[in-house]
Amino acid sequence: SDALTRSYLHYGHDASISTDTTTEMKTIDGAANGEGYLMPRAGKITALSVQGDDTSIGSASSFTFQVFKNSSYLNSPYFVSIEQSENGGDSKIFSTPATFAAGDRLTVKCASVVDTGGELSNIAVLLEILT
Repeated sequence: SDALTRSYLHYGHDASISTDTTTEMKTIDGAANGEGYLMPRAGKITALSVQGDDTSIGSASSFTFQVFKNSSYLNSPYFVSIEQSENGGDSKIFSTPATFAAGDRLTVKCASVVDTGGELSNIAVLLEILT
């Protein structure tokens, strides 16, 4: 049998996010196709890492980066939330990996709630997978 390989799907977003909205993270070449990457084989989603430029995020503001499979949010625990005093970054290893099949599409979106000001920009995202 084949050994599992750890690899990373790269996403990002340069422009500032500063309002209540949902923002698709772009693929490595800047494409925003709504679906992210098409998986050529089955595997598991094992971690998510986010780093951006944090501009004075308010105490009641948050930027939640959510993992989507085939246009559907996978729900908790498959997210990373950036809040005040986190220096614009955070990561999470999923103790129970999510699974995906060959032909599934994976992407990351940011659900922002900016009630007390602040913004996040120049965002780099890594979605860790095992295939």
